[in-house]
Order: sequence, then C-alpha cells, then structure tokens
Amino acid sequence: MMVNILQGIILALTYSIHLSNAVNPACECVVYQSYGNSRGKFTSPNFPETYPRNINCILYTFIGDLGEIIELSFLEFDLKMPGQDRLLSISRVSAANRCTDFLKFFLDLDRAEVNQYSSWNYEVCGNISTIQKKHYSSGRSLILEFHSDTGPGNYTGFRGIFQFLDKNSYLQRSSVSQTAGREIMVHEGKFVTNGVRDPGTPCTYSYISTNSTKTGGLFSPRYPQNYPPGASCQFIFEGLPGEKVKVEFENIQLHHVDKRYQIGTKCPIEVADGLSTDTRTNPSCDESYDAILVHDGIDKSANVIGIFCDVHNTQVVKSSGRYMYIDFYSDDKDERQGFAAKYTFFTEHQTTADSRTTPSTGMKNSNAESVIEKTKMRDVNAAATEILVPSMDPTNSNASTNCNRHISSADGKNGTITSPNYPNPYPGDITCRFTFEGSGPERVQLRFTHMDLYFPGGNAAKPHDCQAADSVTITIYINGEPTDLDTKCGRELPPMYMSNEHRMTVVFRSLTYSHTVTGFQADYAFVRNFGISTGEPDSRYLCGFNYKSILASSGFFTSPNYPGKYPRITECHYLFYGQKGEKVIIDFTKFEVDGVKPNCDEEHKSDYVSFSNFFTTQDRKMDRFCGLRTGKNNTVKSDGEFFKVTFKSNGIYDALGFMAKYRFVQTNNKQSPDVPKTSKAPRTYTIGGDSCSLYEHSQQWTSILCLLVFFLL
Repeated sequence: MMVNILQGIILALTYSIHLSNAVNPACECVVYQSYGNSRGKFTSPNFPETYPRNINCILYTFIGDLGEIIELSFLEFDLKMPGQDRLLSISRVSAANRCTDFLKFFLDLDRAEVNQYSSWNYEVCGNISTIQKKHYSSGRSLILEFHSDTGPGNYTGFRGIFQFLDKNSYLQRSSVSQTAGREIMVHEGKFVTNGVRDPGTPCTYSYISTNSTKTGGLFSPRYPQNYPPGASCQFIFEGLPGEKVKVEFENIQLHHVDKRYQIGTKCPIEVADGLSTDTRTNPSCDESYDAILVHDGIDKSANVIGIFCDVHNTQVVKSSGRYMYIDFYSDDKDERQGFAAKYTFFTEHQTTADSRTTPSTGMKNSNAESVIEKTKMRDVNAAATEILVPSMDPTNSNASTNCNRHISSADGKNGTITSPNYPNPYPGDITCRFTFEGSGPERVQLRFTHMDLYFPGGNAAKPHDCQAADSVTITIYINGEPTDLDTKCGRELPPMYMSNEHRMTVVFRSLTYSHTVTGFQADYAFVRNFGISTGEPDSRYLCGFNYKSILASSGFFTSPNYPGKYPRITECHYLFYGQKGEKVIIDFTKFEVDGVKPNCDEEHKSDYVSFSNFFTTQDRKMDRFCGLRTGKNNTVKSDGEFFKVTFKSNGIYDALGFMAKYRFVQTNNKQSPDVPKTSKAPRTYTIGGDSCSLYEHSQQWTSILCLLVFFLL
C-alpha cells in the first residue's frame, strides 16, 4: 500500500471532565485523526532529548474511521526503570517495583475518551528490550497515557509509528454456517484461524485432515491484539491414517511470572515477560499463569511434548502419530499478544531419496532408549555402512559422491553413522551432513565410539584448535536458529550429546586426505526419556519422573543424558512420594552444572538444580545448586513425604550434569503430607507467614487539554 503523505492542521481545543473529589491538574492531549489508511509518527515530548520530569498526564489519542483499527509500533523506548532499576514491563507489580514513569494503554475503547473509571489494558516502562513492540486496538480508538514523576532522571522517552488499518481485511473475521450440528467457520483476513469450532465453546477448534486441506493457521484469540483475560483454548488435530502433525509457532508472546525471590524481600518478583535480547535464558514454565501445552495425542491425557511460556520465536513440535492436542490458557491479568502458528499434516515416507543411504542397524526397536545399549550391533553396522557408502578414490578430492544422510525416527529408533569408507581412510575435500529428525517428545542422543581425524598441528589426542583440521560439528536449533553445540577433531573421543528438541545435525568436514586416519563412528538413538533410566515417566511434564517409596525405598537419578553433556533449554522434574511419616534424603555424588554461585539465578545465566517441599511453587528456604560441587554439603532432605527436584538449563552453556542417590527414611513426625495440586496458583502469595499481593494504582484528572491533529490527504 502506498504510504500517504500527511499534512497536519493543528487545532487546539480545551474542555473539561469534571470529577467529584478530583484534585489533580489538567491532562494535555494530542489527537491523531485518520482519513483512509493513513500513517504517521508519534514521540514523547522533546524526543530525542530527555523528556521533562513531573508530567502529570499527556494523552495520545488515535481515532480511526469506521471499520478501522490502530496499529502502534515502537521503534525506540527509554523510560525510567521501576524500583531499583529492575527491568519490568507489567501493569500490576509489588510496591517496590512499580513503574513511576509509564505509558498506559487503553486498547478496548468504544469511544475516544477516558476518565477515572475507564479500564486500561496495561502500562509499560523500562527500555525497548523489555516491552512488547506492536500493539493493536480492538476498535477505531486507542489512547496512550504518558506520566513521569518528580524524581531525577535522564531518559529520552519513546518514538513510534502509528497506522490505521482496515479491520475486515486485517483481523480475524468469521462467518458461521451449521453442518451436522457443528459450527463451520468461514474465515477471512490476514490472521486466519482455520478449524471447526465445537458448539457451545468460545475457543475449542478441531482440525481434520482431508485430501484437499493439509495446512493452515492457528492463533490465540483476538490476535494480533492481546488475548482476553481468562483465555482457555483447545486446538485438536486429527490426521489421516499414516499422517503426523507438525505445528510451527512463529511468534509467542505470553505474560510470564518468574517466582524467583527478590533479594531482601519475601515476595516473588515479576520479570519483564522475558523480552530480553537474549531469549536463550529459557524462563521456567512450571508455574506460569499463561502457557501453551502441546500433547502427543487426542486429548490432554496424552504425554506433553512441548510447553511454551514467555517469549519465543520459531518453535516446532511434531506428533508421533496422527493426533495432536494443544491447550492454551491464561489468567485474568496482564494479557500479551499471544501466539501465531501454522500447522501441516504430513506423511513420513519409509523410503526417501535421502534415507536410502542411511545405515541400517538391523534393529527396528520402537522403544529404543539409549545409545549406550546399542553397541552390540557394531559389526552389523559397520558391514551395512560398507555396503551403503559409495566407493571413492581417496586420492581424488573431487570424487563424485553423496555422503549426506537424512535419518528419520520413522525408519528406525537407533543406528550408526560413520565417515565414508570407515574404518579405512576417508577422502579429502568432502563434507558430509547427517540430519536427524525425530517426532513427538523424541530427542536425538549421539555417542561417539571412535574418533581418528587428520590433525596437522599439535597433539591429536588433545587438540585445542580445529580450525585447520578435519572436524565433526554438532548443531542444534534454538528458537529455530541453528546453533553449533560443539566441534571436535583429532583423536579425542567426544562426550555424549543430546538435542534440545526433535532434531540435530552433524557435519563432517575433510580438508586433506591422509592414509593414516580411520575416521569416526557414532551411535545414535531417538529417545523419549531424555536418557534418564530411572523413575516412572510423568505425562504432566515434557521431562518428568516419579519416585515412589511404595515401589523402591532407595535408588538413584541423573540429569538428562548423563554421563554425557545435558541438553540445552531443558527442564526436568523429579517428584518423590514417600509413605506416611517418611522423608526423602538425596545425596549428590557427582555434580557439574554450569552456573554462578551462590544465587544460581537467571540473571547470571545459570543452569541450576532447585528443590521444593511444594508441588507448584519454589521453596524459598532451600538454596539452588549450580557450579562444580565436591566434598560435603551435597545432601538435601525433605520436610515431609513429598519432595520435588527440578533441573533447568538455558540455551547458552552446558556441562556434564549430576548423579544423585535417594533414600526414603521413616521419621517420628506424622504430619500430613503436602498434597500436590495441579491447578495454577492464585495471584496472592503467602510465604513464610507473609502475604504478598500484586496491585494496581489509578489516577484522577480534573480536566484535559487536547491538541486535535487533522490530517489532509
């Protein structure tokens, strides 16, 4: 669409809104009026210089034509931080962390006017990295209220672009027809939620694959506007026999509460919705009020294969069968933009051009759980590889060959990859790419059993720089972007690796031919248990395991993929259930989890292990573990019969993890156990006898001074 050039005639109007008991001075007002899909800029006073202190109230009022909505896009944003410079951008916060300079949003107005009784959506402060950058009105009017306090400050304010959009062509718009007792939604607009809405439900949709319909979109309610309070939506997918479901979340923006404890207080803090420039810190979703749960089946009783909260880009989940169930829920406060996703029904062919060259193990065990158990087929694997890899002239660096492999879990749950011609010398000047793709909750586990690559400089047994050497690179995907996990060369045997989602890529690069090297060999497996061999899987979690005294009074548990490196962006829960009068004692015999002691918090980008005597909340009196722990003080003990251990890694670092022993012991304390609750916690907390509640503040005005800006096209 051609951008209209705006020429404004400014007309100053003064009018008053009289309020009983009103004592505050006047609000100033700037109005932007549309005449047909126009757009323009808006800024804070004096921008890009610092805005004045003690601004009681400036109202930015946007008025569209009939059938239009308003889109605001912030390009720059710099308001005074809340208490003690914490990066918050929320509307209801604790007294110590409230926004004193803020921009308040009124997005759901029937008319372009507000008073002390008007309901506002949220307020923001902080910097551009902590705010939602795009905002949409629900109708033709939108108002921003800008306020600054009297305290010192040196902040530049904000700059943004507004645009008036045609509501019918941009937002979700549906017509309804009845077919076989169900409401068939005929959708139009840019953000189209395809599906059949179940009768009597506001937000439950079924997606059934047909010969003509294999792909479409799904969105949170009202997207791209913020989702409504108390949202509860279900999206149920059913493929044809032999099909699977893939859903790609292109944008996720949900309100998130991180129940870490602010130093020096007894109340949990609310963080800036994860809108950090580094999304690899992976906030925990275990206690989030707004979240998306993806189940590998037809309803919510199926195993969880994905859980998302906070802010993410390009998250992909795949079912292991023909069904997928997605549950989206939110509480009644602090709504955000929601999510946008696309779905595809697809078939994984048992034989493809890529998979024909995949080494066969002769094992089609769909319950494969660990590459450690697969070494018995070594000779069979090697023989199969010899047959499948084309013969190459090792002296010809340009030898025509295709050593790339696409390895799908549909073709087998485990196998072996090798360098070309293994165990003979591999050719020079080649690149082999092994692409692994699982489904559902599967993770790719990779264990090297042989490593002998050409290394021209230094000690090949302890190589320090692989830049000029033949090498193997392991790549994972974080927020849809490829991230190199590790690069190995020489003869040093790599540790065991695990992907953080259902896919992984291994790239072998040969720079020079050498008749003395033998290449590499590695076992792979698509696992569902994250390489954790003990405990009963808990379907409520993507990675959760139950340990019950009635089944075993003692045992051990480990971090995922132990003794290899634990996967990134992973959260695992270990739940211990004692019998009446019992407690559980846990001793960590090995512990190496990347993090900064003593706090082991997200602020320092730490991976950690946390402990709680409660099912749904963290336990303030119990310290987290991280770093390298040796010697004493590696024992924790529950207060009662229930205990929860949580391991959490981010997307930045990794280490070898932990091994721990547990034992249930009888005590004389017969207190009742803490009964686990699966429902979301309320918005008011009682911690150690102290009550912590989230609140909102309001403001009254006596009159409003408005500058009305008319745009002539």
